Amino acid sequence: MNAKPGKREMTIRTRLLWTAVLCAVMLVSVLLMLTLCADEGIDYDESYSFRSARDFTQLGIIQKMIDDYDTDVPLYYCVLRVWIRLFGKIGHRFFAARLFSVAGTIASMVLGLTVVRRLWGNYTALFFMIATGLAPAMLHVSVNIRMYSWTNFLMTACAVLAFCIVQRPESTKCWVLLWVLTIAAFFSHYFTVFACLAIYLYLLAALFVYERKAVWKVFVCGSTTLIPLLAWMVVSGFFHFVDTEGQGAKRKAPDISGLLSYLFKTDMRFWLPIAVTLVAVALIGGLFLMKADRRGEKGFALTCVSAIFVIYLTALLLSSFASHFFTARHIMHAAGMMWLGIAIILPRIDRWVYLSGAAVLAGMCYTNYRDEYELAYRDTPYLEDTKIFIEEEMQPGDIVIYTAPEMYSTLYSCYMPDQIFIHLDDVEDINDLAGRRVWFFSTDWTRFFSDEEVELYHISSENVGHYGFQIMDNCTDFDLLRLQIGGMSGS
Repeated sequence: MNAKPGKREMTIRTRLLWTAVLCAVMLVSVLLMLTLCADEGIDYDESYSFRSARDFTQLGIIQKMIDDYDTDVPLYYCVLRVWIRLFGKIGHRFFAARLFSVAGTIASMVLGLTVVRRLWGNYTALFFMIATGLAPAMLHVSVNIRMYSWTNFLMTACAVLAFCIVQRPESTKCWVLLWVLTIAAFFSHYFTVFACLAIYLYLLAALFVYERKAVWKVFVCGSTTLIPLLAWMVVSGFFHFVDTEGQGAKRKAPDISGLLSYLFKTDMRFWLPIAVTLVAVALIGGLFLMKADRRGEKGFALTCVSAIFVIYLTALLLSSFASHFFTARHIMHAAGMMWLGIAIILPRIDRWVYLSGAAVLAGMCYTNYRDEYELAYRDTPYLEDTKIFIEEEMQPGDIVIYTAPEMYSTLYSCYMPDQIFIHLDDVEDINDLAGRRVWFFSTDWTRFFSDEEVELYHISSENVGHYGFQIMDNCTDFDLLRLQIGGMSGS
C-alpha cells in the first residue's frame, strides 16, 4: 500500500530538514577550521611536509623519501605538491597546504553526510560529522600540514566498505574500491597497516560467519595490497629500523594514557573520566544493549570503537624492537573509525544515552576549539616583526648560522627560502665568510665561535633583537645577531 500523501510529505520535509542541519554542521566546522588556518606558525613535521612538496619534483619526492632513510611514504607529499601548485597563491605561504588537510576532513564529513547517513541514519551521521570536524585531535589534524586528516578519511572509508561487503560480498565494485583505498592508505603512512589489519580481520571473521565462500577474497585483496608496500619497504630501507643489536630501542610499558591524552585532552574539567566513560558506555552498550539490524553490524561497531586502543598497544609493543620513536599520533588514522563506532552504538542503545553522549561531545568540541585557537596564535608572538625584518633587512644569499638541531634548517627555510643556512658544526673555513652578510640565530641551544676563532677571524656581533617563527622546543625563537667577519689578517 502506498504511503498517505500527508505522511509522505512529512517524510520529505523531515529529510530536507536533516539535510539542512547536517550541511550546516559541515559549514560551521569548516569555518572554524579556516579561523585556525590563518596561523602561520608551523612545527618541524609540518615544515618537512611543506618543503618536500614545495622544493621537489614528483620523482624528487620519491627519491627524497628513500634518501632520508625515514618512515615516510610518498603519496601524500606528491598530491600535496599538486595542490600547492594549483592553490598556492591563496592566503599566506602555508594557507593552501592547510586547506589540503581541511579537504581531508571535508571528505570524511561528506562520507558522513552520504554513506554513513544512508547506512545508519541521521543521528549517527550528525554525531560522526561533529566529532570528525571538531573533536580533540580531529580538529588539530584538520589544519595540520600532515597526512592524518586524509588517512582518517581513507581508513574510515575502508571500514565502511568492509561493512558493505559483509552485506553484499558479491559486489565487485566494493572489493575494487577497498583494494584501491587500502593501497592509497599504505602509501600515505606506514602505520595505516595496523588500522587495515583491524578492518580486514573484521571482514574475515564476518564473512566466515555469514558468507564463508567469499572468505578467499579477503586474502586476495589483502595480500595483493601488501606486495607494493613490501617492495617499497625494501627499496626505502625501512627494515633498518628493526633493532638487531639491542641498541636504539626501549621496552615500552603497555600504557594507553598517552593515547587517551592525545584523543581527548582539553581544558574541560574531568576530561579523562568523562572520555573513559564515553568509550566504556559505547563498548558495554555495543556488547549488551545495541539493537543490530544487519549482519555483522554489532561486530563492526565494536571493532571501530576498540581498534585504535588495540592498535596502539600492539604498535607500542612492536616499537620496542625498533629504533624509531612511536607516539599516539602515528596511529591517529583509526580515530575516525572510533568516532564512527561510538556514533553507531549510542542511538541504538537509547535516545537519552545518545543525547547525553552528544552533550559530552559538544563540550569536548567547544573547549577543544578554544584551546586550539589559543595555541595557534599564542605561540607566534614574534612572527609579524620577524617577517618585516626579513623583508626589509635580509637579502637573498645571506648566510644564517644556527646551533639548534640540524634538522631545524628545514623549518627555518620555509620562512626564509632565499637565505643559506649552515649549522655551526658545518662551518669548515670561517675565512670563507669574511666580508659576506652573515647572521646568527642565538637560541637556547646556543654555542658560539670559540674565543680563539673570534680573535683570529676578527668576528664581532650586534644583537638586533629577539625574533622567531614561533615558540617551540627552544629552537624557533632566537636573539638575532648580525655578524661582521673580518677574516684572518693578511689573508
